[in-house]
Amino acid sequence: MRSASVALCWILSLFIWVTLANAAVSAVKDQAALNKLFDQLKQAGNPTEAEAVTEQIWQHWFKTENAEARQLMDRAQLARRAGAFQDALVLLDNIVRLAPNYAEGWNQRATVLFMLGRDAESVADIQKTLRLEPRHFGALSGLGFIHIRSQNWKAAIASIERALEVHPFLRAGALIPKLKEQTKGHPL
Repeated sequence: MRSASVALCWILSLFIWVTLANAAVSAVKDQAALNKLFDQLKQAGNPTEAEAVTEQIWQHWFKTENAEARQLMDRAQLARRAGAFQDALVLLDNIVRLAPNYAEGWNQRATVLFMLGRDAESVADIQKTLRLEPRHFGALSGLGFIHIRSQNWKAAIASIERALEVHPFLRAGALIPKLKEQTKGHPL
């Protein structure tokens, strides 16, 4: 009987190891694909080329191995688009609890918090997003918009310029000249 228990433990350990190894290999492949997309984004010759790559990056960011988080994200997106921000926030709270290393969960919650005018909380979630994915141009430009709302023009410029380093064709880049005028005392 004891040898059956040992064999069962060994089989279970092997199964767990194989599962974890497969997840690690999948994560490495996803990261390599994402790195390639960011290289393509920097090499894009025009906004149309950049937009096609951008869409693929967003698709990568929305992926998660956590099936429950994926379902909640679909529901959160529907709620956000419908303007049901409180409902979206509840769903996103659950996502970041279930999948704390899922950068897009934090980014989407930051977006909803921004829409609710809860800027300090949004900044905290943006910072978490950027720790998980430093190239998250959506989070960087979102941080720029928070700084605009608080009239911190220099910080807004810095955030948007950081986003432009990653994504040279972001529409938020058009704000830079106006923000620079603002730092000279000229209203937007």
